[in-house]
Amino acid sequence: MSDTSQREYWSAVRTIARDAFVESVESAGDVEPVEYIDGQVDGNSWVIYTHAAAATCMHSENEDAYFEDNGEITSDSFCSLMTTLAYWAMRADVWAHYQGNESEWSAWPDGVEIGDAPSNDTDTDVYLWRMESVEDGGEEVEHGPFDTEEQAIQHARRTLGLAPYGGAE
Repeated sequence: MSDTSQREYWSAVRTIARDAFVESVESAGDVEPVEYIDGQVDGNSWVIYTHAAAATCMHSENEDAYFEDNGEITSDSFCSLMTTLAYWAMRADVWAHYQGNESEWSAWPDGVEIGDAPSNDTDTDVYLWRMESVEDGGEEVEHGPFDTEEQAIQHARRTLGLAPYGGAE
């Protein structure tokens, strides 16, 4: 498998893990991270397509996750076998990434908020981040707009001198 394929797989893993965190926070706990992860992995192209499922098992750090949780496997076809193994492997990778980064994602300095920008006249969502400014006498200063929440988060992290989200690729 190519390095590109491996980078794409781990990018998908990081995205699902981060989205699980965001969904859990935005829903005030109504969406459990593990349920979100299960749903996203179950229909993911890295799992449902046999050729990608084989790559998932090669890229995963948890290629034996099915056996660790369930013991022996029986399958009526190669395709079914590969997608089952890929599901459990990717699920374990996403969950490990989620658990390894949850505290970092929660650790914004006091007064920093990431969120939707005020309503605009288009159907396009825009995001911004805001914080209290010491230089401006404690008034709230907004940064943005950004096209995606991820862009707002990355800008906030760079501006605040925090490590970039998701680590090196």
